Amino acid sequence: MSRQAPLRDPISAPACVGPRKQQALANAGIGRGRGKPPGQKVPGAVPAARSIPPNEMLNSLQQPAAAAAQPQRYIPGLTAPPAAPLPASNDDLLPKVPKSLASEYKAQKKNPVSCAMEYGAITRSKVSFEECSADIAGMYSTRFGNQCTVNGRKFPKGVGKTKKEAKTDAAGKAMDILIEETRHLPEEDPHAAPPQEKNLVGGGAYYTPRSEMTSVESGMEFYGGHEEREGQSRIDTNDISGKHPLMMFNEYCSKKHLRLGYVTPDKVTDRGFYCQVIINDKPITDAYASSKKEAKRSAGEEALKILLLKDRLMLGEHNHSHFDKMSQIARQTFEDKVAAYPQCRTGYHTLAAFILKTGESDPGKVVAIGTGQGGITGRQLKENGRSLIDTSAMVVARRALIKYLHQQIHLQYSNRGHKTCSIFDELPDSHLLVLKEEISLHFYMSTAPAGDAAAYIPTEYAPTLFLFPSYDCFISSQNLMISDREADIMYEGLHYPDLSNPSAGSLRVNGTGGVTLVVNNLEKQEQTYEGLQSGEPLRVMCNSDKLLKWNLVGVQGALLSRFILPIYISSISLGNKYDLGHLTRAFCCRIDDSVNELLPSGYHLRHPYIGRVSVYEPQKEAMAGQAAGPMSVNWSLADDRIEIVACNEGRSIAASPFRTGPEGSSRLCKAGFLNRFHTLANDCKFSLPVQTYAELKAAASDYQRAKLILYDCMESSGKGRWLTKPVEIMSFTK
Repeated sequence: MSRQAPLRDPISAPACVGPRKQQALANAGIGRGRGKPPGQKVPGAVPAARSIPPNEMLNSLQQPAAAAAQPQRYIPGLTAPPAAPLPASNDDLLPKVPKSLASEYKAQKKNPVSCAMEYGAITRSKVSFEECSADIAGMYSTRFGNQCTVNGRKFPKGVGKTKKEAKTDAAGKAMDILIEETRHLPEEDPHAAPPQEKNLVGGGAYYTPRSEMTSVESGMEFYGGHEEREGQSRIDTNDISGKHPLMMFNEYCSKKHLRLGYVTPDKVTDRGFYCQVIINDKPITDAYASSKKEAKRSAGEEALKILLLKDRLMLGEHNHSHFDKMSQIARQTFEDKVAAYPQCRTGYHTLAAFILKTGESDPGKVVAIGTGQGGITGRQLKENGRSLIDTSAMVVARRALIKYLHQQIHLQYSNRGHKTCSIFDELPDSHLLVLKEEISLHFYMSTAPAGDAAAYIPTEYAPTLFLFPSYDCFISSQNLMISDREADIMYEGLHYPDLSNPSAGSLRVNGTGGVTLVVNNLEKQEQTYEGLQSGEPLRVMCNSDKLLKWNLVGVQGALLSRFILPIYISSISLGNKYDLGHLTRAFCCRIDDSVNELLPSGYHLRHPYIGRVSVYEPQKEAMAGQAAGPMSVNWSLADDRIEIVACNEGRSIAASPFRTGPEGSSRLCKAGFLNRFHTLANDCKFSLPVQTYAELKAAASDYQRAKLILYDCMESSGKGRWLTKPVEIMSFTK
């Protein structure tokens, strides 16, 4: 596969698109298209009806009747046989079914409907299903019928006792015919854009990086070792795919000649049964659960994960993909910062981090970290801005990033000679700063964010086995291995959003117990301060929707947009729950690229690289007897110590290594950001009247305009209304 030319600008966004424009616009964000260049033929378009002039109609009526004579009927032995029909050209055939997809279909690893939809996505063909009658041989039938259509070609009807069975039968018949008819065709490159689309940039269901899209590294060099990935061996899973995780752990230790032991006291603690894993006489990790068996399983899985991560670090940097490196540096930095606080090391549920890279050879440095899950209730909302509302890992990490950006802007504008230490450059003829050209921002998260991304990704995956080239052992776990086809797409930076479900892409809010709620299904979509204080549930937008927002308006927020141009994420690395189709839709492809024509200068819709680590990272579970994510940890490169915040209070705990005062207001709260904003305003010699926090944010006109365009796109496309919190909670001035 050809590789990209070296990429230079870390802020440009990849976004070349393919066909299915109308369907993508209907599903992905706004009801307007970019149009086509004059004279260009749109693939799959139906020719428009033509008005016939009167003189042309008269001439057609005066043609000799013989021209319409029927051909002579063939009678064997009496008349000459008709000429043999010409073989159909390849242009008349549908695209070839990829071998890997055909194999998965024949092996029944995927249901026929999924295979048909995947065929459409890979070959950029329009696949649709339509319910129809199931009449058989002219007789009335009580069964249901369905028919599959691919690029306008209708395939034989499917029938079944239910609608689902009929659709499955129709998809199966279509796949059988497609595989048979196209088996003689050469294998096509699923990532190559059609000739008529080589120079187009717009919205749709197919995305690839622009030629001018730039980054600190390029092509496979950016993501590391494609050759190494292809060289990784696989083993037959027929005999051992059903092994218990502890059996896998025991076999790993046996192959590595490690002395393995467990400590499982009989006494039950207030957190449940306890188990500690000992390797070579040294404790590795521990776990609590409702039973001894479950505690031992959890501890064993966590220990196996730790050992695999250590092995990966020993492989050498050249064997790691970009996504592996982001995971490693994020986890190692977190471990270093919380080494003296074991309750933080074992008590978190999700880890998120932002990493800055400077140049191709720079391994990157973590500038912001966040852990946690959940947040406060509506009754706990105050008007002084001193409590964190949302303490989920992604939101906390982003607020820590903003604190770091405050420090960098202060360095740039201060009179202490630190300009060379800042990550910003000054724009000529402007008061705004811009991220230096060689610097790029990357995001890591241990699992898919809640909302549209995670809602459609299955929690459980069939066990898959994988053999690493660095050592002779195998492990069994969920979603461990990515198929070659999906890995190639991931490494090339292609986006194939899954738009097959009409309800997918809807805005969601956080509910209780980790459940997310579709905004369109809520009875009440207005939030008032009085209602929240009286006990109404506080509705906070899900992390998937917030990440979508950051890919349009940047991660810097409204206040900092008065000092700097938008900062966009270059890549997103996940450790768990990875599905490219759902993630690309949730993170960016719910909105069409034509929105760029409406955005203020400096803003655009960003399509970041999205990938996952090579080794599946088991998602941490909440401790027994405790609410998920009871504590949240935050740290940035501008801080000396971590801060520990109680998720259900939004304030730092008494034992936190860093604490602002006896009240425990978090250093990431709105009031803290307002104070730092005034410091930056003094550095820049801004003359500001006394304004509330809400008024200062509203004064960032370009940012607010871009944000409202996003809200309008989602609401006008039927994906829901963006719920906002009452303005009273932002009415403070200090």
